[in-house]
Amino acid sequence: MISAGLKQKFLNYLLAGQHQQCSSVIRELLNDNTSFILIYEDLLKHSLYEVGFLWERNKIGVAEEHLASAIIEKLLSEIYPSIENVQPVNKNAIVCCIEKEHHQIGSKMVADIFEKNGWETLYLGANTPESSLIRYIELTHPQFLALSLSIYFHFHSFKILLDKLTTKFPELNICIGGQAFNHIPESQIPESQRIKFFKDLHEIDLYLRTSAK
Repeated sequence: MISAGLKQKFLNYLLAGQHQQCSSVIRELLNDNTSFILIYEDLLKHSLYEVGFLWERNKIGVAEEHLASAIIEKLLSEIYPSIENVQPVNKNAIVCCIEKEHHQIGSKMVADIFEKNGWETLYLGANTPESSLIRYIELTHPQFLALSLSIYFHFHSFKILLDKLTTKFPELNICIGGQAFNHIPESQIPESQRIKFFKDLHEIDLYLRTSAK
């Protein structure tokens, strides 16, 4: 686990827009052999949630929120070379956010988890139109589709998209997750034989290492 003190120090740097200091914290953790998944989950994701919490309560403005997100994206690029190369598993996965979802950092973390486990990752990023996603699934025939949902108010359209995808591609495995599910009762999460919900990056990694070989 990453200490509460280090998390707070990192968050302070992040809110102050101090990219170099944030980067120094990351290098320190990597030098201590902290796994990148723990850094993603316990530090970066935690910090993003804290930033969102502060923004929702008007403690910070849009500028600070955007700056924090930009710094986190830079840090992901800095961490990426430390991800250990593994033997390819000859499988591919599409990772993206649904249409009108512009928060893409979580989906980029998920893409890195797939790559860490040897998958070819087709990362489409934020705000992927439904028609484009369907066309790309038809073009690439992925073994997995990972969909990220950050905004709770998009949950209805998210479920509609899932229904369309499972009807059109009944053999496609789909994993879902994202911050929005913190506000959705477990009984309403649309899981099935082909749709799997993961609450965090550790669960995705464990599944890919054990059940998706």
